[in-house]
Amino acid sequence: MKHTWQLINNVIHDNFGHSKSSSVDELSCNSSILTDPVNIANKFNEYFTHTGPNLAAKIPQVSGSHLDYVKTNVKLESALCGDANPRRLQRESCCG
Repeated sequence: MKHTWQLINNVIHDNFGHSKSSSVDELSCNSSILTDPVNIANKFNEYFTHTGPNLAAKIPQVSGSHLDYVKTNVKLESALCGDANPRRLQRESCCG
């Protein structure tokens, strides 16, 4: 996790710790150029709020059940995972 945040900070900041944030001064949209920051922000919001639903709409529908993809003869009705602590792991491991 620490490495992930270091990578994000390297992308966001330059070598001197300053933010690399940049602004968009103009945006081409539907053969017109937007320059008003509010309109640009609204177009970005519109694009990013529709990305998930647009991608989801492209996922083909399948027949059958998700269980058709499980390769086991065991029928699981439920699963419960308890707390993991060193004593329990040692007791329940093959080496304990």
